[in-house]
Amino acid sequence: MIRRPPRSTRKESSAASDVYKRQVKETSEKDEMGGKRDQSEGEPKTSKVNNPKIKQPGKWMQDEHERFVKAIELYGKKWKKVEEFVGTRTGVQIRSHAQKYFNKLNK
Repeated sequence: MIRRPPRSTRKESSAASDVYKRQVKETSEKDEMGGKRDQSEGEPKTSKVNNPKIKQPGKWMQDEHERFVKAIELYGKKWKKVEEFVGTRTGVQIRSHAQKYFNKLNK
């Protein structure tokens, strides 16, 4: 993170502006040499869709919903066990899906 000099600095060259100039220079040198700005850029990208161990965001897939319904039949509202049975969703996602599912059943 680059720290900018305070606006109250009146002189063209102050300790704060020197630090800012050095930080800008170091950042540009890293970019030219292929260096990383932050660690997230260098991490390998994994596809959440292809990796079933990663918790899925967004819309529920048909197979996930089928596992969810089967888990509800087996375990009832024991959410931790339902979460383990489904495998690709968090407890919060399971409970939210259950709320919508039960509301839809009652209509």
